[in-house]
Amino acid sequence: MSHRVHLHWPSIRRKWAAAAAIAVLALLVALGPSIAAARAAAPWQFQNPLPTGNGLGAADFVDASHGWAVGAHGSIVATTDGGAHWNLQTSATSSDLRSVCFVDAIHGWAVGIAGAIEATSDGGAHWTIQNTGTKADMLDVQFVNASHGWAAASGHTVLATSDGGAHWSAANAGVAVTALDFVDAQHGWAVGNGIRATSDGGVRWTTQLLPGNQVFFESVSFSDATHGWAVGSKIPDPSDPNNQTGVLYVTSDGGAHWTEQATGFGDDVWRVAFADAAHGWLLSDAGIFATSDAGAHWSSQNFPPIGTSLGGLAVLDASHAWLVGGGGSIFATSDGGAHWLSQGSGFTGYLTGLDFPDSTHGWVVGNNGLIAATTDGGAHWTLQSSGTQAFLSGVDFVDDTHGWAIGSVHDARAHTTGDAILATSDGGQNWMQQRSGTRRALSKVAFVDPVHGWIVGGSGTILATADGGAHWAAQRSHSGRILSDVAFADASRGWAVGNAGTILATKDGGRHWKAQSSHTANFLAAVAFTDARHGWAVGSRGTMLFTTDGGAHWRHHRLGTTAGFSSVSFADAKHGWVTGGITLATTDGGAHWRTQNVGAWSAFSAIAFTDPAHGWLIGGSDILTYVGQVPVR
Repeated sequence: MSHRVHLHWPSIRRKWAAAAAIAVLALLVALGPSIAAARAAAPWQFQNPLPTGNGLGAADFVDASHGWAVGAHGSIVATTDGGAHWNLQTSATSSDLRSVCFVDAIHGWAVGIAGAIEATSDGGAHWTIQNTGTKADMLDVQFVNASHGWAAASGHTVLATSDGGAHWSAANAGVAVTALDFVDAQHGWAVGNGIRATSDGGVRWTTQLLPGNQVFFESVSFSDATHGWAVGSKIPDPSDPNNQTGVLYVTSDGGAHWTEQATGFGDDVWRVAFADAAHGWLLSDAGIFATSDAGAHWSSQNFPPIGTSLGGLAVLDASHAWLVGGGGSIFATSDGGAHWLSQGSGFTGYLTGLDFPDSTHGWVVGNNGLIAATTDGGAHWTLQSSGTQAFLSGVDFVDDTHGWAIGSVHDARAHTTGDAILATSDGGQNWMQQRSGTRRALSKVAFVDPVHGWIVGGSGTILATADGGAHWAAQRSHSGRILSDVAFADASRGWAVGNAGTILATKDGGRHWKAQSSHTANFLAAVAFTDARHGWAVGSRGTMLFTTDGGAHWRHHRLGTTAGFSSVSFADAKHGWVTGGITLATTDGGAHWRTQNVGAWSAFSAIAFTDPAHGWLIGGSDILTYVGQVPVR
């Protein structure tokens, strides 16, 4: 069992950068709050990044080969080769997991919110729920052997078991417990708004330190029964709660005396782990620091990179340690922290556009000119060279070779925005720029064949081509609204949607566009038609509209949610999906919709299905693929 510490949730929540494209900015504002998904197993799996894109907040290693990490949405990943390869394990819960502990290569426990405790006796091949009799959030778990273990529950409660978790009993630790550490079946410590200790396995707890309301401990680590460290933060002046500083307390007599040491490690030190009485690490908002002399001196390891959020730390010995954090990031060192190497795979970016012309060939686009492609349904993704740093917000392919990616170029110094149109005729091996003559931000693109296509964007912009983009011509929309999406049923009949409930329609390929009544002022983010009569438009505040007559009449579908929708996709006339702050599916043409548990944190920006069995979601850096059954009522 490594010296591990658990989740620091605020540090690993992803913070998306602001989008450059006007329509995408409006979409993010429109998404709004999401509602809770069902606690069923998620029918979606990550394709990027791997092994998961969910935030990881805790890790534990029993030797240099066998390790586990846990995090959001019940995520559990494991390795048997020191992290060279990580595999997703099937969790018994979809609750966020906050701590994990293994005593050998087969016996382990993971705990999380709403009383979640799950256990395995086969290295994680199978996880089962253990009943604690409480729904309190579980913040930490610690076992010293396959029988004796403890779990810290929100409040003052510490649960204990002497039979591997078959039965749990509760004791009052006397402090608001956030973390535990035990060196044997009798001696342990609990920290929170103080430090308490037990010498009888947690039956009774005694106070060792109560430094006052201004100090709150978040982590504790003992290398043996006498040498220990506790870290957290304090507010020296209660009248200035923003004046926060990290704290480190040290003991060399089992906690009989605790001494505060100056840290200089930032505003908050949330994790500490020691491999022995000399070698340890601290994790703070200023990065990770290491000591080789029991904390007398600390040195910055100049890690992690800017923008990387870390929450969990597992220390095996003086050489081997692992860090886990936001977006499923995993880093490892085998030289005491002199070098940290990423053990995850995939690419990062802000993904906004997605298209699959068939079940194997697909493309995603995003910020800084990002284009990635797959030829095996997303099992492997390869970055393609776009030749631009534009914010790409839309992509459309009519087959596995002919495609277009569009977006915007923003010049902050000149305070100008320009368009970006890229085209390929070889599946993205080469992307060539096309010119439109507009300076408007572009949102989405739709082609019905290799020559006929349309683009929409800011200030009512509609562009059309009849020669594959060699020439683009502006079409009169008679609207000054942001247009966010466009869809065509054939080369003649099409629709565009956008801000303030705007819906425009054409019956002649865009030579004439006419407004259709949406009966809403909400932002409409996406539109999809399965034929010239049946269509859907979705947007902010749970807005879903549908038509069965080509838009002559649009009707509202009341879903009972205020979550914003960003994308809609129908595989056929019956099977459809919408996504955004929540993901819903229908099997009866939209008469009824059912929530899907995606099992990820993202507010998704796009969804695409080629048939009822093959679908993909994107959001942030995440790409997920559908692996479940078609939902039924």
